[in-house]
Amino acid sequence: MKKIMYIGIILIMGIVVFSRFYAKNWVSTNGTINNITVLDDGTYGYELNYEIEVKDKGKDTINQFYLGQKQKPIENQVIKMKYLVEEPVVYELLEPIKFSN
Repeated sequence: MKKIMYIGIILIMGIVVFSRFYAKNWVSTNGTINNITVLDDGTYGYELNYEIEVKDKGKDTINQFYLGQKQKPIENQVIKMKYLVEEPVVYELLEPIKFSN
């Protein structure tokens, strides 16, 4: 039982250290929703595009594609977000996506 407790404590400490390390490596940016498409099943697909900084290379754009959205997002809306420097496809929206009625 003590072994399990020690393993649990070590895991929790590792998660805390890991999350604090990554918390320092987020970069703020703006994403744009565009290319909204109605799919065959009546749901929506769209792109989320955002610009990232690449070390020693300047800027680049990430395009994330989403399918199966039940509501239609508003075209060309700009959303505040942040991404991980080490893994820029990992991001967090800082404000919600707005949908048309």
